[in-house]
Amino acid sequence: MKHFFKQSQLFYLLLLIPFLNACNDDDDQGGPQIPPEDIYSNGVFVVNEGQFGTETSSLSFFDYETGGVEENVFQEVNNREVLGNTLQHYYIDGDNGYLVISSSAIIQKVNALTLEDQGTIMGDFDNPRYMTSIGNKGYITNFGTFVDGGFQGAKVSVVDLVSGEVLTELDGDNAPDYIMAHEGQIFISNTGNNTIGVIDPESDAYVTQIPVDGVPGKIVADQAGYLWVITAAFGAEGQETGLYRINPTNFEVDDVVAVEGAGKHLVINESKDIVYFVAGSEVFRKSTAGGQPEAITTLSGFSAYGLGIGKDDELFVGDATDFSSNGFVHRFSANGDFIEQFSAGIAPNGFIFRP
Repeated sequence: MKHFFKQSQLFYLLLLIPFLNACNDDDDQGGPQIPPEDIYSNGVFVVNEGQFGTETSSLSFFDYETGGVEENVFQEVNNREVLGNTLQHYYIDGDNGYLVISSSAIIQKVNALTLEDQGTIMGDFDNPRYMTSIGNKGYITNFGTFVDGGFQGAKVSVVDLVSGEVLTELDGDNAPDYIMAHEGQIFISNTGNNTIGVIDPESDAYVTQIPVDGVPGKIVADQAGYLWVITAAFGAEGQETGLYRINPTNFEVDDVVAVEGAGKHLVINESKDIVYFVAGSEVFRKSTAGGQPEAITTLSGFSAYGLGIGKDDELFVGDATDFSSNGFVHRFSANGDFIEQFSAGIAPNGFIFRP
């Protein structure tokens, strides 16, 4: 069994002693309150992958109110020299945050409000990529290692988020990558066999695999409950790549919108009725109700390494530059108008928006 927090439990117990003996108005608030200045809110976390093979991963925080950017926020909060090697994903579940660090093969747990270290989940991970959860169970995709034409060690790890124990592992020789929970099921982009895998969290077993043309990337859910998946050709000829709409009830593809040059980046707005994606050097938007994609801006002088959407449907596009020096984030309006550019860490690949 793998457990976390043993040292930190003692630390927090000592912190709580004064409050256990006190009786004041805070008792009605559920205990001690976190000072507002210690809470990361009204801003955007930028997930900086770091230079591959080095412990240069980091989180940046963009503050909507001030327009300022704070670098290396995890290291600053926790007085740590490094975060790890290749930060792939930051997943938030309530007050808990989980940093999926691929090459370090660990999941770093943090307080989602303050970024304080809550310990690490140590499992037999092999290039962990993305995470989601249902109840107290976390689901983590492991891309594995490409050896002799196949992905060795590829799997989905199921973790008890209370104890930190790895409960089971599902075979993933199909190179599972992006993952999300939706309507009581787990959906996974299987990049090794071009399918969307479906896991039943009750049995922790695969229900089916939905075939798509091209390599599946990000998955989002619209206001009607349908799933949208973007697929990329990555050199394959004759594939109908683009946007796939999937019915999560019968697990069937019921619409395909062909997009030439589609990549893996896909986001949906707060109203869940418009998707945004990147194809080639252009950013597109499309109504989930119908119609064709509309190009709203052209990325000039850089390629999209990450895509996010925040307040007022503003778009944040990560620019990895040379993958060894600090990158940039380009900010656009919902209509594609350029707003600003700000600096980030090395290889910004994702965004987490905090109200």
